[in-house]
Order: sequence, then structure tokens, then C-alpha cells
Amino acid sequence: MVLDLPKEISGRYGRNKTPILLAPMFVAGMDVKKHWGDIEKAIDAFDITDENSLPFVIAKFIYTSQKANDTNLIYLGCNDDDVGLLGDQFLQFWNEGVNRTGNDILVSRFFGLPRDSHMSIEGILGNHLKKIGFFLLRTNMREQETHPLVSAVPDVYDPNHKGLRFGDEDVIFAMANYRSLYELMPTLLIEIPQEVDMEISATLGQLFADITFIYSRIIGVDPGSNPKVSFIREKSSYFLASAAEEMRKKDLPIEKAARKLT
Repeated sequence: MVLDLPKEISGRYGRNKTPILLAPMFVAGMDVKKHWGDIEKAIDAFDITDENSLPFVIAKFIYTSQKANDTNLIYLGCNDDDVGLLGDQFLQFWNEGVNRTGNDILVSRFFGLPRDSHMSIEGILGNHLKKIGFFLLRTNMREQETHPLVSAVPDVYDPNHKGLRFGDEDVIFAMANYRSLYELMPTLLIEIPQEVDMEISATLGQLFADITFIYSRIIGVDPGSNPKVSFIREKSSYFLASAAEEMRKKDLPIEKAARKLT
């Protein structure tokens, strides 16, 4: 079986139209052609030569906010596991493309109910002068499946809560936390009104790639030649080989072999 890969592998297609992504999709029986089409629609919509395009505006927002507050730390908050995976994607682009002198993104998937995100929120609030906020929030979770014993329309104890449905609390508390940070630090919010599907993934994935590319050009960095990425790759290989050698030669269990690494 041969996967018919498109010609546009380099440039803005480099992240998307590669065997690493497309081959598993193809084997899983997913509509690869449609996914290509969704990526192409996103590329057509995000004109990276236009300073008023969405990725350009977001990249400039991040840069100017960092300069204004003398900081380069970004807090990325998500209130849903699938949205959190998109956040991880942005984190990967950023760390490989523009991560210089601590220009880091801190990701939290627990940006929702206070009991889940208390330490994360308090940590950000306590250092809000040195951070900016970037939020990917689901604004409708009502389609979430519930256990047969759990009703989508809860029998509320407080009559003032009448009308709420299962999942509404995740949205309400996430937005309340977002507002708390919005009042104290530069923030940017992307609202996702439904469960993440492949079209949303393709669109936001391309947006994150373009933001990273534009931001890297603003700060004068080549996103394709991050020396830290090569260093980490080489160091990772060294750690694995060293641990394996300790296990072979000295018959050490993995936890002791790992402790001997330097």
C-alpha cells in the first residue's frame, strides 16, 4: 500500500504534510485528503505577509506585551484535554522555533474548576507582572457524554443554579479564572465553541505554526536552526546509551542506572 503524499512538503506545509502525521491517519482510515484541504484553507486564510492577518496580530501582541512588561514568559491555559493537546502543539512549535534565553511557555490543562487549578492560578497571579496569558478555552461542553446515572440536566440544590447543564461549570469557572488574570496581565483568548475535531485541529495547528514563524522573524531568529533542539537530541541519546551501558555491564536496575547519569 502506497500513501500518495502531496508535493508541498516544505515551508508552511512542513509540519502537516509529512509521513509522520499522514501515514498513521491513513492507516487509521481517516480522510487524509480532507485534512489536507483543511490545512490549505487555513494557509489561504492566514496571509503571513499581511500585518493585519490573525497570526501576525497575535505574534505582535506577544512581542509588544513582552517588551512592555520586560518579560518573556507565557502562561497557556486550557480547560479541556483535547484543547490541551493543541496547547502542547503550540508549546512544541515555540520551544523548537523561538525558545531563546528562557522564552518559555508554561502549559496548564487544569484551567477550570478552582479545586483543580488552585495552585496554577495562584502561582500565575503571584507573578503576573512577569507573565502574559494565552488561553484556549472550550466555551460549550454540553455535548460531553455522561454516565447513565448522571443526568445532563442536574437536579440542583440551589434554585439559583436552575438551567445549568452538565459541563457548564467547566466553562463558567474557566472564564471566571480568565477574567481574574485579564484584569492583571496582558491576555489573549481563543474561544473554541465545540469539541475539537480534525478541522479545528488543522486550523489552529496552522495558526500556531504561523505565529511561531512570524514571531521568530520579529526577533531575528531562524526557527529552523535552534541549537538547543540539537543539543537536547544529542543529550537524550547520550543518556539512553549511558543508562543502557550501566544496566548491561553492572547489571543494575533502571532506577539505579538512571541515578548515575551526569
